Parts: sequence; C-alpha cells; structure tokens
Amino acid sequence: MLVGMRGTSTRLTRRLGPPWAILAAIGVALVALIGLVAAAYGFGAATAASAGSSGSVGSAPSPDSTGGGPADQSSPVAAFLGDSYTAGEGADGPGDSFTALAARDLGWVYEPFAIGGTGYVQPSPDLTYGSRVDAVIAAHPDVVVIAGTRNDLGADPAEVRSAAADVFSRLRAGLPQAEIVVVGPIWTSRSVPADVSALDAAVGDAARAAELPYISALSDPWLDGSPELIAPDGIHPTQLGHEVLSRRLVEALQKDGLVPAS
Repeated sequence: MLVGMRGTSTRLTRRLGPPWAILAAIGVALVALIGLVAAAYGFGAATAASAGSSGSVGSAPSPDSTGGGPADQSSPVAAFLGDSYTAGEGADGPGDSFTALAARDLGWVYEPFAIGGTGYVQPSPDLTYGSRVDAVIAAHPDVVVIAGTRNDLGADPAEVRSAAADVFSRLRAGLPQAEIVVVGPIWTSRSVPADVSALDAAVGDAARAAELPYISALSDPWLDGSPELIAPDGIHPTQLGHEVLSRRLVEALQKDGLVPAS
C-alpha cells in the first residue's frame, strides 16, 4: 500500500507542476492515506472481534483422533469399539491399526474405543465392550463398527450372544440414526478352531437378531498365517497384517453395499 501511495504522489507532482497545485495534491494524498489507514484499522478490529466471538463458542475446528490436523466437518465420524487389534497392537502406532487405516481410506473421522484383552464378556464387567457403550453414544458418531473378538474364547457362546445382543440394543437405542456394523472375531490363519467358529456364530446371531449388518472375518479368513503378517507373539498382526486387514474390511463393507465401491 505504501509503495502504491508513493507512486501516486510522484505522478501527481509531475502532472500538476505549480507549487500551489503541488501543495493541493499533497493535501489530497494525505487525506486519502488517512482514510485508507482508518479503513484498514477498522477492518482489523472487526476481524479480531469476530474471531474472539467465534472462539468463545468453540467454533474452531477440532483435530481428528489420529492427530492428522483439523477434521473435515463434513466427514462422517466413525466410532470403532474393539480389542487390541482395534487399538493397534503390532502396528507402527495406534493411528496405523487396521481400523484406523480403513477409516482413513473411507474418509471417516476416526474415533477408537479400544482396550486390549477385552471382549463382550471378558475379562470383567467393568472392561467389556458393554462398559464403553455410553462413551460411544456420547461421541455422537455417524457410523459405529464393533469388531471382534477372540478374547471371548473360553466363554459360553450363549453368554457371548446375550452380551453382544445387549451391546447392539443399547447402541441402536442411543444412536437411532447411526449406521452400525458388526465384524466378527479375526483369526491368524486359515485353519480356524471350532471354538473360534462358535464365537463367530454367536456374535453373528446376535447381530442378525438386532437387524445389523454382520461381517464374518472367518468365512474367507482375512489372515492366512503368512509369517510377515503375524507378530512374534503369534496373536497380533504386524503392520503389514494390519494393512491386509484394513483392505479386507473396506472390501467387505463395499461388497455388502455399506459404503460405495471405489
């Protein structure tokens, strides 16, 4: 702005020539400069006031759950209720779990509610999936994915079915407009033990009874036992394993028409 004003003053001096005219031109230029400064000051003050007002009601964008910067307010918020797989055990970090990767691929804002070692009935009432239902509802997600879990091995399948039904019923009652999807337990090889299949059937029965979409990760096992996909503990996926699981989850959601095919 100042460079522009200097240029204008020079052009006015050359054009007007006589001293009185020069003084008049300088007066005009000063008036214009004062007006511009006042306008700029007023605009800045209005902007600051507006920003202060917006900030007081918390209108600034919030960072997403993976720490990737401001969340797109138009993107669906997806809550993932699960176990150590959902928590990212074996991955490079929590933001690289198979569920986080799938959410990123689908353009969802990722909200995890995952605790390792937990399930529908394991290990204790205060740590089950059911203990987190109220927190999921409070997040007001557009999508809820409940995943797992092999942690319920050893429990009576009927008990697992009943606990799962309770979780699904509470989520549906608390989130009547949300899309709720249930994913069964994941095994680390194509050779699936009978008790794991029984868990899969129990959770699937509860989901179907609640009229929720159910995705079995065992009918065509998502992990094939390849060493590069399984961590040394033999239980959790490696980062590559999480990437495979993420791809299989997205493909299953697309196949069932739950999300648009890419």
